[in-house]
Amino acid sequence: LECLSLPSNVENICVKSFSYCKKLTNVVLGNKVRMIERAAFEQCKNLKSIEIPFSVEYIDNAFEESGIEIFNFNACNAELNLSTKSFSQINIGENVKVLPKKLFSEIYMKKIVIPANVRLIKKDCFRNAVTEELYIDSTNIKFENDWISTRSTLLRKIYVHAEIYQDIVAYMPKNVKIKKIYPHKFLFFKWV
Repeated sequence: LECLSLPSNVENICVKSFSYCKKLTNVVLGNKVRMIERAAFEQCKNLKSIEIPFSVEYIDNAFEESGIEIFNFNACNAELNLSTKSFSQINIGENVKVLPKKLFSEIYMKKIVIPANVRLIKKDCFRNAVTEELYIDSTNIKFENDWISTRSTLLRKIYVHAEIYQDIVAYMPKNVKIKKIYPHKFLFFKWV
C-alpha cells in the first residue's frame, strides 16, 4: 500500500489499521474522521506528513515510530494522547481556536509560532516542550494554568503582542523572558 485516500463516510481509524505499511507515502483522511486509534499508522516509515482534518475529536498514539515529520493540525476540538516528539514541524490550521493538551509535548523545535486565530491554550499543551523561542501572534488569547511546563528548559523568550503582555505574565515560569511586540507605525508624508 503506497497511497491511501479514505472515503468521506469513514469516521474511525481503528487500532493498527495501517501499521507496518512501510511503503505508504501519502494519506488523505476523509472529512468525517472522528477517531484515530492507537498504532493506526505505527511503523509507516515513508509517511512524511499527515493532515489532521477539522472533524477529528481524538487521537491515541497513532503515529509511533512512523516517519511523520510534518503534522498539519486542523482539528478544532481534539483530545490528544500521543507524543509529538518525533515531529519536526507542527502547523496549526486557520480554523483552530483551541490548542489541546499535549499538542507540543516533548517536541524539539527551535521556534514555534502560534497563529492569530488561536483563542485558548489548554493546560499541558507545551508539557516538556524543548524550544528556544515561542511567538504568539494572537492578540485575543487566554491561557489555562500550567499551559507551559517549567521543564521547558531551552525556552528563553516568548514574543507576545503588547496588548496581552499582562495576561501572560502570571502564567510564566520565572526563567523565561517575555518580549512585547508592538504594531508597526507608519508615517505618511504629503508632497506639495
